[in-house]
Amino acid sequence: MEDALRNSVNEIKTKIIGHKRYLFDQVREKWLIDTPEERVRMQCVQYLISEVNVPKTWILIEHQIKLHNTVKRVDILVKNKNQTNFLMVECKAPSVRITPKLIEQQTTIYAKKIQCDYYMVTNGKTLPWIYTYNSKTGDYRFLKQLPLYH
Repeated sequence: MEDALRNSVNEIKTKIIGHKRYLFDQVREKWLIDTPEERVRMQCVQYLISEVNVPKTWILIEHQIKLHNTVKRVDILVKNKNQTNFLMVECKAPSVRITPKLIEQQTTIYAKKIQCDYYMVTNGKTLPWIYTYNSKTGDYRFLKQLPLYH
């Protein structure tokens, strides 16, 4: 899984305009400035489509939610065919170290608001953290990999 996620970066379309590199977002069908976090987001989208069999039409990128009177954005939200939430992904720049404390601080805030079957945090270079979360008990259950999309 780690290699498949890391290698999916090679499948992202890029172009250079002037002195800036752009990445093609195949879900939103537009070119975006290449930043470390955007590259991880596009890498993860490519992985979800090619390895987990998620149709790109069920992927929402930077999905807005209201949280405590502010608007936040979820990096990637994957819907099921019945329009429930299959997966929420938080993407970090490759330089960010993913720890249980990071998951506790950031993603549980979203997980309490957005109920999903699965949650994932990735920086694109290390094995992603995949887990289920029970908002009633606050319990995590970490998984070795995502199941195939259904």
